[in-house]
Amino acid sequence: LQYPDFTRPFNLTCDASNHAIGCVLSQGPIGKDLPIAYASRTLNKAKINYNTTEKELASIVWGVKTFRPYLFGQQFNIITDHRALVWLFNLKEPSSRLTRWRLKLEEHQYTIHYKPGTNNTNADALSRINQVVT
Repeated sequence: LQYPDFTRPFNLTCDASNHAIGCVLSQGPIGKDLPIAYASRTLNKAKINYNTTEKELASIVWGVKTFRPYLFGQQFNIITDHRALVWLFNLKEPSSRLTRWRLKLEEHQYTIHYKPGTNNTNADALSRINQVVT
């Protein structure tokens, strides 16, 4: 782990599985970024029933909330392995849940980047830890 440098942009890499979500806060060029902090949690019964896009967006919203002290007022990158989230923010009529989550994210300055799941190993491992433990 490294100390955060508030003069450089942060990267928030998020992922979701059927049972958990995980996020990694890091800095550096995407793909060569160094971790600052890790966070993960299991999904409750209601969130387990979300579709894949909702789970992936829930992981981003939770990650932004968890790392808010680092991210608020900073330009940062959100990195996801779910390509649908890249275009999701351009939908004209998203569901009410997705609209609420988009509104929560609007107070932040971020750019969303797609990173294939095979390269998204840190956050992917955190989102699957429940499968290893149980």
